[in-house]
Formats: sequence, structure tokens, C-alpha cells
Amino acid sequence: KAKQNKPGRETPWTFSKNPDYPFISPPQTLSSKIGRMNLERVIGNSIRDKQGITVDPTTGDLAYTAGCVVVFYSPKRNRQLQFLSSSNNRPLLSLAYSLDGRFLVAGEGTRQPSVLIWNVESGDLLAELRGGHGVITGIRCVCFSPDGRTVASVSGATGTESRVSVWAWQTGLLVSSIRVKDSLVTTAAFLSDTALATAGSQGHLRTWDLSPLLALAAAGIRGPLVDPPHGEPASLRGGRRR
Repeated sequence: KAKQNKPGRETPWTFSKNPDYPFISPPQTLSSKIGRMNLERVIGNSIRDKQGITVDPTTGDLAYTAGCVVVFYSPKRNRQLQFLSSSNNRPLLSLAYSLDGRFLVAGEGTRQPSVLIWNVESGDLLAELRGGHGVITGIRCVCFSPDGRTVASVSGATGTESRVSVWAWQTGLLVSSIRVKDSLVTTAAFLSDTALATAGSQGHLRTWDLSPLLALAAAGIRGPLVDPPHGEPASLRGGRRR
């Protein structure tokens, strides 16, 4: 449901360019001959599994996917609070809050997907991270490290193939990306600021030591992009199968 807005007023999905993140593409606006429009309410959702909904750890409010829109909803007040959208109107598949509730990360559900990160309070799109997932369709899972400086994303196109990517999102640096051929990774979680766990099909449960790669990232150096031979265990650094 939408209503016409006066020309010149920003829409909820118009992003201002933040000088602290120079790698972001220029701001985009939605306009037409009839002026600009504000999104007033979203009916329904596109949640496929638990990755499509996330809870703000500080307020208990929800964020969930509805096509290309992120809907923020307050259970206490029983109303939608605000909306965010991808700059190219691609559908969103997965969401996660940072531990302090300041940032929201989303994974697109299309071929050659991007990882998007917003400032929740201002609605500014701070990062649009590309290139870590190739042509794989859809980012199944995203998550922040406890300190909020690192993001992990998991994508998968087939029953036995996935890609795990790690980003230093504030600089736009892809820390490392690895192709996992022996299982379909479906979820990931940070154990600490420098350790990641992933789980999925074929009994997949691995831990990843990210500390050497994050040290390189701090110096502006990207880690390896790994495509291990089929059937061999994959490891960013010290990855172990449980």
C-alpha cells in the first residue's frame, strides 16, 4: 500500500552517501512523473526459513524479508516500524542483526548475490559487498561477529556445494572465500571475533580459525580464494570437521 508524496522528500529506500564508506555506489532515488512515493505498509512476507527473520537483541523488535524489502515490526506495539530495500530491488533471502542492534546485514536471493549492510537507526545503506559468491544463487545465511566488524555469508546452489565468505565490511574487503564441495552449508555462527562455525548436510559441522586472515585484512590484504578439489575437506584456516 503506497501513497503519493510531495516532490523533493526522501523515500524510506533513498540512501544517502556516507563519507565514511567511500566504496558504496552513489545514492539512488525512486521517482516518476507523478512524483515520489512512500511505502506505508507491507502485507505478507517472503520468509523461507529462520534465516529470513531476525530479532534485535536490544529491543526485541523483529526484522523480516518481504521480497526486496526488509520490514521492521514491533510485537509490543503490534505495528510495522520502518522499511528498507535493496538498491536494485533484488529479493532478499537472509537477515541478521549485529549484537548491539546498530546494524542489519542481508543476503540477496538471486544469481551473483550481494551482501547488504544498513545502519538501522538512519536507514543508510553502508555497504554493498559483491564478488564473494560467484554465480551461486542466493545467500542462505549471514551473521556478524560479536564486535560487529566482520560479516560471514553462506551461499549454495546445489545439494552438495556451498561457498563461505568472510568480509571486513567497513572497508569493503573480502577477507576470504572458499568453495565447499562435499556438503551444503546451511547456517553459520561466530564463536568469537576470530572463530566461525558452519553446519549443513552430510554431517557437516566445522570450525574456522579466522585470526590469521583478519590480521591480513587489518593491513588491507585479502586472503585466499580457495576452490579445493572435490571431496577434500575445505579450510579457511584450521577448519575441522566434527
